[in-house]
Amino acid sequence: MPEQESFWSAGSFAVITDKTKPAMELTIDKLTSMGKRVYVVDTSGNSEEGTFHKVSELPVGIDYAVIGITKTDPAEVVSDLKGIGIKKCWIHWRTDTPGVKSRCDW
Repeated sequence: MPEQESFWSAGSFAVITDKTKPAMELTIDKLTSMGKRVYVVDTSGNSEEGTFHKVSELPVGIDYAVIGITKTDPAEVVSDLKGIGIKKCWIHWRTDTPGVKSRCDW
């Protein structure tokens, strides 16, 4: 199985959003419908009930993360994700920056 496809076989995901990318809602819905455990970090300042405000609030043991933020450099959350044991990240289309590329050594 190609690496891109195997990424989605993990059991749990953190989804990092700032509500600027509508596709992140679709990602959350799809992962949930696939039976995955999904933890949402909403950095927009207008988060919904049941979401986290920052990465440091996430429980330990989440497999992978999907990052789709544009208000800040996604590189800012990569170190925090690594700190709680996230093994791999998917950087959403048009959110990959030089900073995030340099920090993602997965």
